[in-house]
Amino acid sequence: MNKYFYPILPTMLLLTSCANYEKNPDDPYESFNRVSYKINDGIDKAILKPLAQGYVKVTPNIAQQGVSNLISNVNQVPIFLNDLAQFKFEKAAETASRFVFNSTFGLFGLLDLTKPFGLPKEHANDVGMTLAFYGWENSEFLVVPLLGPATVRDGIGRVGDAVLIPSSYYIKDAKLRNINWGVRLIEARSRLLNVDKIAGEASFDNYIFQRESYMQYRKNQLSKAGLIEEVDSPSLSDILNESGGDK
Repeated sequence: MNKYFYPILPTMLLLTSCANYEKNPDDPYESFNRVSYKINDGIDKAILKPLAQGYVKVTPNIAQQGVSNLISNVNQVPIFLNDLAQFKFEKAAETASRFVFNSTFGLFGLLDLTKPFGLPKEHANDVGMTLAFYGWENSEFLVVPLLGPATVRDGIGRVGDAVLIPSSYYIKDAKLRNINWGVRLIEARSRLLNVDKIAGEASFDNYIFQRESYMQYRKNQLSKAGLIEEVDSPSLSDILNESGGDK
């Protein structure tokens, strides 16, 4: 029994600790989400944010850009596969051309040569968007422990995204594979440091700010991909007002 119980104990504790929280009908998992948010925020402040700040401080801009380009190039593989899964063959061809060109002439992707040579711009696609393509258009907000904001659909999709990334297969050594994921995580966190500055300049409910920002960002992605109807984008002030910024 213990081998089945202990893996779900953290989740049970989270649900128990937030059972008395008054729920927002538009955010059915808010009580769970707020506890997950606090856990993630604590880990971020203690570990991820300092690492990202250190990375930005000691790494030359040209090297940071190279790392970002390399990660972006590797990410073209799951984008390509999701393009195919959605029968977007023209987009799939564009993605493949970007990957092959940068891998061949851009030092395996360290250099992004697609813009100077007029190749198509990169576009977003992932397993969550593929699930939306097949009918799961609307999904509730969910803060995934250790992974951050998502929806139920996108949280499941992230598992698929991780499986589709080539480094999950061609890096056989476990230590190198963990280093690879660590670099990806720190690089992604470094791109959000400017958002921290915006959040730090106002007084509002950071959880609501994260929820509204993520949901609008995701809706814009889905709309741009033609997976849902076009949505109106609220201004930053609208989001701040929703999260109590004018109090």
